[in-house]
Amino acid sequence: MKKITMVFIAAMVLLLGVNVVPQKSFAAVDFSGGLLDKLKAAQGLNTVIIRTQLTDNDETTSISLSADGSSDFNHLIRVPLVRVDVASITGYRLKAATGVQLEFCDHTGKVISTISNPDVNGNLSAVSNLNGVAYVQIHNVQSTARDVFEINLYGTLDHNTPSDLVAIKGENKVTLSWKEDVASYMKFRVKRATESGGPYITLAEDLTSKSYIDTQVTEGKTYYYVITSYYLDRESLPSNEVKITFDTSPSVLLTLYISGGLIKEYDLSAVELRDFLDWYDAKDAGTGPAKYAFTKSWNKGPFKARTEYVIFDKILTFDVDEYDPVQ
Repeated sequence: MKKITMVFIAAMVLLLGVNVVPQKSFAAVDFSGGLLDKLKAAQGLNTVIIRTQLTDNDETTSISLSADGSSDFNHLIRVPLVRVDVASITGYRLKAATGVQLEFCDHTGKVISTISNPDVNGNLSAVSNLNGVAYVQIHNVQSTARDVFEINLYGTLDHNTPSDLVAIKGENKVTLSWKEDVASYMKFRVKRATESGGPYITLAEDLTSKSYIDTQVTEGKTYYYVITSYYLDRESLPSNEVKITFDTSPSVLLTLYISGGLIKEYDLSAVELRDFLDWYDAKDAGTGPAKYAFTKSWNKGPFKARTEYVIFDKILTFDVDEYDPVQ
């Protein structure tokens, strides 16, 4: 199979737009301010050598590309994706020997556009309709080696970070939804923590929809959620963080009207109220104990614990008044 000589550079850093204001450097032409600043390249297949010469803004450093069809494997140089962003390219600068071509690739490595005779003198050259670019390849199409000194791309990143995460608390669940403004090949991870900022654990991954329901929740806990998108082993920055609290403080006032005119009131959580109603309904159906125990957390005094019992057939009626607890 015919081997090709190419340089892979991932257009994947957090620098936006075109910045061509000259800065102090070793370059006769300033290459900085682009999407490839300081990215590391990996040259070779069997023995990988890390290279930085093409993106260091120094024209005194270079990489030699072997002849097209050579068998030494040093004709390949590649920069791994550091994020999962892709870019819309508006221009490039290239300093190299003549006889190389630029090939722009998507996240799969497929060539989506080729410039057969690029400007190799370091001039800022405009391009159009170049979207979804993840790599640029410098391909030596000649029968002899060619030197490449510098390259940079300019444009804007198309961020693949999920946005506008919203959480809605339900009964023993949290429903999450977010904007699906990422590339179609991306999948999502749902992450949760018990402290703001993490550390997060992954609740779910391999998601393709823009919503998720978390049922692994506990009363009395506060949870913090973020969403990330990923492709293969490359993951985006997290979305905005959202917070949900499952509060066990009293949220209902239960008033029991007892035969003989006695009135009893109890501050209960939603869980405690549900337990009482379950007992009452079961006893009304003829099953369960005749009395129900309320653990008194108030006015305990010197006692280790205080329990108050009510008798089923003494309860005439009862009221349940819900309220928002004071935070």
